[in-house]
Amino acid sequence: MQILVLGMHRSGTSMVARLLNMMGAYFAAEGISTGANQENPKGFWERRDVRNLNDMLLRSAGADWHRVSDFTLEKIPAAALAQFKTEAGKIILDMDAHRPWFLKEPRFCLLAPLWLDLLEVPVCVIVNRSPIEVAGSLQMRNGFPIAVGLALWECYNIAALNATRDQRRIQVNHAGLMADPVGTVRQLKGDLEKLGVRGLRAPSDEEIRAFIDPSLYRAKRERLYRRLSSAQRKLQKVFQNGAVLLGEKELRFSPESQEVLSQHDRWAEAQDRIVELSADKRRLQEQTERLLADLRTSIAKTEDQQDEFERRIRNERQQRAKSDETLRAALKYVTKLGKWSERLLQDYQRILNSNRWRIGCWLNFKRAGQKSKEAQRLAQLMASRPRLVIGGRDASPGQSSAGKGEPDRTAWALSNLDNRNAGLATAAAGSSMAATPQQYVAKNLLNPLLDRGRGPKPVPKAVRRGAQPSVAGKADVIVCVHNALEDVRRCLGSIIRHRSARLNKLILVNDGSDKESWSVHSGVDTPKRPTAAW
Repeated sequence: MQILVLGMHRSGTSMVARLLNMMGAYFAAEGISTGANQENPKGFWERRDVRNLNDMLLRSAGADWHRVSDFTLEKIPAAALAQFKTEAGKIILDMDAHRPWFLKEPRFCLLAPLWLDLLEVPVCVIVNRSPIEVAGSLQMRNGFPIAVGLALWECYNIAALNATRDQRRIQVNHAGLMADPVGTVRQLKGDLEKLGVRGLRAPSDEEIRAFIDPSLYRAKRERLYRRLSSAQRKLQKVFQNGAVLLGEKELRFSPESQEVLSQHDRWAEAQDRIVELSADKRRLQEQTERLLADLRTSIAKTEDQQDEFERRIRNERQQRAKSDETLRAALKYVTKLGKWSERLLQDYQRILNSNRWRIGCWLNFKRAGQKSKEAQRLAQLMASRPRLVIGGRDASPGQSSAGKGEPDRTAWALSNLDNRNAGLATAAAGSSMAATPQQYVAKNLLNPLLDRGRGPKPVPKAVRRGAQPSVAGKADVIVCVHNALEDVRRCLGSIIRHRSARLNKLILVNDGSDKESWSVHSGVDTPKRPTAAW
């Protein structure tokens, strides 16, 4: 046999289902039950797949277990019905392998016609509980007002009675189970057997008393009986006297309860909307928090990058400042070095133009000999000096193979190093006064210096012992002038103050002086530089 347990929520259907299981009726395989919780510590004895199918049907019609003010089976879409028949058929096929079996679910009250169409030999067990107790239990569990609980009790029971009017059915009162558990269970077993259910066994009295715990009977509110409407009182009365199963007419749902459920549905919709808005608010808050977190992370990253850029800029500026400082120092040093080099070149040029330097180089050259490097360099220097012309003819013989018609001055200078009468001295021979100061120095001063260390020089025939030279007893004074204006003035002043008849000539030689100094000494513009280079 196929047993369906029907009844309003919080009416004791779970207790009846467990009693049927204790009698041997099959329920489900392990793990399919919804289990137990604080609301029902001994278990709901409901299958999850059956409950999911019922919820699917109600929601497809825009209803829920407590929002049924305008629910009808006709509002269920055809697709939902097709899905229900397929999945419910599989469940029933599996259950039929274990007859007798039972299915318990409070939503059967609203959807019983759909399930009964799939069953072959159904037996319906309708569980009834005081409407005041049901409403009080719903108030404790769900927070529903008493009026809403009473209206739901009326709706569910009228729907169950109308759906099972032509079926085999029995009634179980919750109050009887609480008052006489053993007797009520014995009566339940007997009623089922009368309807053709086979294979049940009678649980022992100890099993029954161990299962039915009067301490769990918590919603006792019979003092609120006056809250029942006239329709609800009449229905409760027929449940109590057992006449409820005898009626053949279809029961009508009272307008008062319909209005209460309509108001409850509107309130439930508002609550659902509030829940949705709250969920949206939480979602938006979470999104906002994530965005803010991402924004903070991005800002922190940007600040880190900015700090890094600023650090790089500071480093670049410091490096640039150091580079600029180094460049300025280098420019300053280069400028200073340029000025120093310019002064050095000027001094070097003055040294090269100095007759004293030339004389010193000549002495070193004569002492070192022709084969030394110094001699070669000095010979090249002498060869590069301007040539003296005597009587319209070049005084330096020989031609250079390096150029056409030009004398080989280096060879000429080297070949005449030992000839003190060659070069400038020869050009000035035969006169007591050289053509230029340089010639005079070469003849009367330089050559005698160069001859030192070579032994006594034969006295010329013109100057023998006792003979009187043309300038006997007289001397020429040569003053080499190289700037030092005050020193030269003091020197010249001393010569003038101490001059005597023995002073033959006073010769001033420009030894690389600048224009101003030479003009002061000479009293005229700077003369042309000497033609001989020493």
